[in-house]
Amino acid sequence: MELDTILFWVVCLSSASALLRALIHFRALDPGWIATFLLILVVTGAGGCGISRPPFTPAERCGAVLVLVPALLSHLYLRLFLQQRYRAARRALPR
Repeated sequence: MELDTILFWVVCLSSASALLRALIHFRALDPGWIATFLLILVVTGAGGCGISRPPFTPAERCGAVLVLVPALLSHLYLRLFLQQRYRAARRALPR
């Protein structure tokens, strides 16, 4: 199997299972997560249906953004938290 096929199915299955869990535990999670998982599935499905193969599909670009942005924000938050700058750490998180 090619790497792009494996990545496609890993993203689809993980997003679908996370969406199912978010729907089951709707009251415990922010409703924004449901929209996020749906967006990932839509973009991944649109990229998987494409006929031509560009260097990076929209699904791969969107996935990179959805992985990198939270990782960078958590890095900033943890750095401020460990410096005991709690107010600045709280402002670093999106609401």
